[in-house]
Amino acid sequence: MEPKLISISDLIKKGWELYTGNIKKMFLPILYLLPIYVILYILGYLNFSGQLIVILLVTTLSIFANLWVGILFIEMIDGILKNKPTDLGALAQSSLRKIASYFWVGILVGLITMAGFILLIIPGIIFVVWYSFAEYIVVLEDDKKGTKALTESKELVRGRWGASFWRLLIPGLIVYVIGGAISLVITLAASSGNIDFATIDQNIIFNSILTLIFLALMPLFTAYGIILYNNLKETKRTIIQ
Repeated sequence: MEPKLISISDLIKKGWELYTGNIKKMFLPILYLLPIYVILYILGYLNFSGQLIVILLVTTLSIFANLWVGILFIEMIDGILKNKPTDLGALAQSSLRKIASYFWVGILVGLITMAGFILLIIPGIIFVVWYSFAEYIVVLEDDKKGTKALTESKELVRGRWGASFWRLLIPGLIVYVIGGAISLVITLAASSGNIDFATIDQNIIFNSILTLIFLALMPLFTAYGIILYNNLKETKRTIIQ
C-alpha cells in the first residue's frame, strides 16, 4: 500500500507547534533584518541628493540579508525536526557559505516559472509546485546544486502533484490571511477606525506593521515547507524500497 502524505490538518498543527515551541530561537535572526527594513522605509519617505544610490545600496544589502536568513531558517528548522544541534553561530556561518548556490537556484526557479506563466497560466502553476522544494534541497543536500536540485524537487512531487499543491497552498494561505488580518486590526486601532492609505502617516504605519508581522511569521511559513519536504522524501523512499 502506497504511504500517504501528512494530512493538511496535521501539517498545519505540526508547523504551528514547531514555531511556537521554538519562537525565541527563531526571532533572533529576524532582528538582523529589522534595521535594514527600517532604513528602507525611512529612505522611501525622504528626499535628498544621492537618495537613489543609497536606496540601491540598502536594497542590495536587504537582498543579501534575506537570502542569508532564509537559508538559516531552513537549516534551523530542519535541525529542530531531526533533533540536531541548532547553534545559531554555527548556522549563521554555514548559511553564508550557501548563499551563492541558493541564489542561483532561486534565479533558475524564477525564470522557469515566469516562462510558464507567460506561455499559459497553468504551466506556471505546475512549475511552481514541481520546483517548490529546490531551494530546500540545495541547502540541505550538499551533492545537489543548480539543475540537480530542480530535478530532485520535481522527482519528489512526481505522482503526487495535486496532494503537494494543496499542502503548499492552504498552510501558506493561512499564514498570509492571519498576517494581513492582524496588520489591518492594528492599523484600525492606530487610526481610530479611520483608515486612509493615501496619507503618508497611515501608509508608513500599515507597511511597517505588515513587514513586522510577516517577518515574525517567516519561520512558520518555512516550517510548513520543510515539514512537507521531509515528508515527501520519507514517503518517496518508502515507495522505492
